[in-house]
Amino acid sequence: MTIFTQQFRFGNYITGKTALKECSIFIVDDSPYDLQLMRRYLNLFPDKTLDNTKQLIIEGFSSAEECLREMYRKPDIVILDYYLDVSNQISINGMDLMQEIHEKSPSTKVIIVSGQSNADLTSKLIKFGAFSYVAKDQYYEKQLRGVITDILQVSQENPDWNEIKIKRWSYNVYGVILYILLVYFIIRICS
Repeated sequence: MTIFTQQFRFGNYITGKTALKECSIFIVDDSPYDLQLMRRYLNLFPDKTLDNTKQLIIEGFSSAEECLREMYRKPDIVILDYYLDVSNQISINGMDLMQEIHEKSPSTKVIIVSGQSNADLTSKLIKFGAFSYVAKDQYYEKQLRGVITDILQVSQENPDWNEIKIKRWSYNVYGVILYILLVYFIIRICS
């Protein structure tokens, strides 16, 4: 069952360089709160740096099975929680679902979000095809915005994907390292 469907315009409407284009985004998260939070954030997402007007079509799914049933529609972006609770004893994590998504729609860009900051997991996910990994911390909305903006700009300009993936991977690794250092220094100061 689809939890929500939202359509709205994205970008600078006045420029009119090209006709309105659609960009479909699937959000897969077992937490209704996180689904609504990401949807609400994407509703506040207009970015004046993009030349084209985009119509974002956002759909949320509470399970991997629901998302996979709709993959025939070939979304442009899937925002995927790494840990998905499953009620029917068949466990699937974000990496397994990402691989199934790429089998059904190879051009779909997958963004993995998770509550843990783990450099090994980040590099593993990027290696297996994630466009980016965003840790759910107090700044994850801004990071998510940056990743989606990169994807939309790349779809407009069509540059080399490997260059963009390396850039996103390095930002993710630097972010995790800074987070670990911050925690280390806080522990040192407090002890």
